[in-house]
Amino acid sequence: MAHEEEGFAPSNDFANGGGFFNRLNRKLFPYLGPPPLGPYDQPAPTPARERACPLCGAPMSQHEKGLSDGRTILYCPEVA
Repeated sequence: MAHEEEGFAPSNDFANGGGFFNRLNRKLFPYLGPPPLGPYDQPAPTPARERACPLCGAPMSQHEKGLSDGRTILYCPEVA
């Protein structure tokens, strides 16, 4: 549906604040106000607990990672 005619310039409905949704927002803004920005009055969420290794059960932060021939190797910590 593109016009190939020379000198044809389609109008931009959103230029200078035009368009249906811009007109709708302009009319509703006095009643609705600005959108809420975030949950600033709520406490910060607790951090996720650390996952255990499926092989040895130790926390994953205690493991060492290495590379061998382009593959990642996971070294479990030694059991005391």
